[in-house]
Parts: sequence; C-alpha cells; structure tokens
Amino acid sequence: MPDDPDAAGAVAPPARRGGLRSLGRALLLHPFGQFWLFIVFLYQVKEFYPFTHVPMYSDPEPRAPYLYLADAEGGALGVRAHCGVTNPKLRKMFRSRLADHCAGHGLDKSDPPQAAVDAVAAGVFAFLRERAEARRRPLPPGLQIMHVLIEPAPAPDGFTETTTLYAVENPAAATPATTP
Repeated sequence: MPDDPDAAGAVAPPARRGGLRSLGRALLLHPFGQFWLFIVFLYQVKEFYPFTHVPMYSDPEPRAPYLYLADAEGGALGVRAHCGVTNPKLRKMFRSRLADHCAGHGLDKSDPPQAAVDAVAAGVFAFLRERAEARRRPLPPGLQIMHVLIEPAPAPDGFTETTTLYAVENPAAATPATTP
C-alpha cells in the first residue's frame, strides 16, 4: 500500500497515441495547421493563386480598353441603371459578338473593318433598347458606343487615356416607340 493517500485514488493517464491520427487532430485544431492543410489541398488541385496558371492573372494586358454607352452628345449613360448591364459586360458582349461576326465572315478580329463593327453594334443597340424597355427605363435616341484605351506613357501621370467614337446607332432604329 502506498503511503500517499492521493496516489491511491489517482488514475493513470491513458497511454498517448502517436502517429497520424493525433497529428491530424492537432492540425485541424490549430489555426496555422489549417493553413497548411489548405496549402496541401491547393497543391493537389494545382491552383496556386496568385501564382496561377490561368492566363487572366499570369499575363495581364499592358493596355486597358473599355467601352461605355453614350447619348447623342457623347455624355455617358448609366447603362446599368437603364439596361441592367454593366460596362464590363457590355465590352464582353460586344467583343464576343464581334469575334463571332468576324469568324463567320472570314475577317481578322484584331482589326475588324468599320462595317463589321457597325453590324455588331446594331445588334447590341437593339439588345440594350429591348432591355431598357423591359425595365421601363427607355434610352434616348442617337446612342453611341465609346471606346476608351488606357495605356502606360511617360507622361507625369504615367498613363494616357484616349477616347474614340466606336459606333453610332442608326437614327431610324432609335426612334422611341409610341404607345397609343
């Protein structure tokens, strides 16, 4: 019999389990351990953002072109408020339709003729007018699509912004619909 009264009622701690199970539990419980598990997961799926193989991130364009919708005087219109389409979506829609048009007519999409741009613009204007009418926010006549190009430059600001008229809506197509 032991002389120490506390030793008689003491329960021996369970044998310590080592190995993978305790390491996994420790990693899951510790915040920094979760980070390493996440790194292992990313390695398995081969996604290493921001060091990714996706072209959007690995090779950005030095020039940033964008399009916006303007009225007959060249003032910017809130295309999102009128049509529910954002300016980036307008650019993507226009570029994809222009690429399809050029492919269908054997044209170079990197330098399309103005006739191809006008043909695609007519469809885009019709789409935007339809969306605006559905939202009960009609667009004014004489719509224009403006092309803005932002490029690096040795100017004091470090960039230049060039705005050009890209396409003009056919005035006959722009007549507002009258309701009886």
